[in-house]
Amino acid sequence: ESSQEVDDEVKSAEVTDVSGETDTNADAAWLGEGGKILVVDDDSANRDLLSRRLDRHKYENVAVESGEEALTLLETERFDLVLLDLMMPGISGLETLERLKADRRLRNIPVIMLTAADSVDSMVQCVLKGAEDYIFKPFNPVLLRARIGACLEKVRLRQQLTYRLKIFISSPGDVIPERRVAKQVIGQLNEEFMGRVFLVPVLWEEEPLLASSTFQAQIDPPNETDIYVGILWSRIGSPLPESILRPDGTRYDSGTAFEFEDAMNAYKEKGRPEILLYRKLGAPSLPLDDREQVMDRLDQIDLLDRYVNKWFIGEDGSYVGAFHNFETDEQLEVMLETHLRKLVDKQLLEDEK
Repeated sequence: ESSQEVDDEVKSAEVTDVSGETDTNADAAWLGEGGKILVVDDDSANRDLLSRRLDRHKYENVAVESGEEALTLLETERFDLVLLDLMMPGISGLETLERLKADRRLRNIPVIMLTAADSVDSMVQCVLKGAEDYIFKPFNPVLLRARIGACLEKVRLRQQLTYRLKIFISSPGDVIPERRVAKQVIGQLNEEFMGRVFLVPVLWEEEPLLASSTFQAQIDPPNETDIYVGILWSRIGSPLPESILRPDGTRYDSGTAFEFEDAMNAYKEKGRPEILLYRKLGAPSLPLDDREQVMDRLDQIDLLDRYVNKWFIGEDGSYVGAFHNFETDEQLEVMLETHLRKLVDKQLLEDEK
């Protein structure tokens, strides 16, 4: 875009600022406030200007200069909205939009197109290709903010009205990176299924757990969720207090055991939650000079092996239940995304009948 257009926009922004646009109380009350936005524009002055305005209104944002760079970034990062320039060298804004809408995971991310005032026909084409809205350059700062806010608010309203599935993530403390993988996969699937279903991860670390009660008493139990995902490696987990017992009065082997058995008993009674179990292969790295730590981990591995054998291997050595082995986080991500997608599709079909 021309430097004159940028200058005009700066002047417009300055006038708006004088009228009170930067009032922080107004910021807090604005519809659609907050979110992560990707800015795609080959003009560095426009990128800087948009980033400053988004920063001012508390939007997290990333700016890139081409459609190619945007598509690459969207493969690994999640965004709530894309501001996409129409006229760019290389992959044009329209082609970038078409590729976004053709991607199963990315097609539901809303896109606002940015263009010069003489591109009405092109804007109509973009809307027909799936753009949520458009803004003409030079940007009117009030209109820009209003369009972004309205777009994000529509997304949030859709999520609130969308059918929800709760996914319980169960794992001991030795698989924290794998818990992050599970959360990332759920975020990716939420983009893919936007408007059809919203997946709600149940993760204890995201809850304001109070010191006055147990972990188990303060999070949604597995029996009240739709899908249970268990991830195991070399620990079965920590013991539970005597106040948490099995129905027959015996103590659970650990918190992880409580979560698995709660999910399994619920599935036998009412058919939910669906249960997925993953076990990481390979030995953990331990400092050999700490004998107590080594012996504790060996005891944990032995307890875990016995527990898995109890539930999944029959007296004759046959498998009476299925679980999935993996070696790397990348393998877990691929498997979990594939499995969850199929389970979500299955539950959507069942609930539509």
